[in-house]
Amino acid sequence: MKSRQAVTAHIYPKSKSSHMKFSGLNLSDTNHPRNCLRLATEIEHAFDKKYLTIIEENGQLKIFLLNKTISSQRITTVS
Repeated sequence: MKSRQAVTAHIYPKSKSSHMKFSGLNLSDTNHPRNCLRLATEIEHAFDKKYLTIIEENGQLKIFLLNKTISSQRITTVS
């Protein structure tokens, strides 16, 4: 993935850092690698808008739609 097609996204942004205690991180760990995901830019935008969430299940990260109106839209292409 080209760098402009991917971004490093915070799972818990600095404005919501009080929620990090649920993942075993401290309030000062905003930029800790355990608080970051490398995502396609379009997926990161949908994640920020709360259209989807990413959940760990059985050792895998899975994407779940929260906004079903985007279910027929292509978010990104796979290259």
